[in-house]
Amino acid sequence: RLSLEGKVSLASNLCAVNRAILFVNHDEVLKAMCALTNVSNYPVVFGCVAGKDRTGLMACLILGALGVSKEVILADYLKTNEASEHINACAQVGTCLW
Repeated sequence: RLSLEGKVSLASNLCAVNRAILFVNHDEVLKAMCALTNVSNYPVVFGCVAGKDRTGLMACLILGALGVSKEVILADYLKTNEASEHINACAQVGTCLW
């Protein structure tokens, strides 16, 4: 969706990325969900630098499957915003190195 200034909003962009992950990589998402819900794999830990894209989506799916409320899932996901400066710094370093 476009913002009032005619630009794609961050929320719309993130939504598109998450949809693409689910549709393009559905087999990998299913493998991850199966691994994370298989009791013989417990304890399980997963993560990444910020958890906004693939890891964040997986966390939302897992919490939802466990019956966690949408409000709690959203609050948990929004904590990734606290890492935005770190993510931007890593991206800038990566760009310089490659």
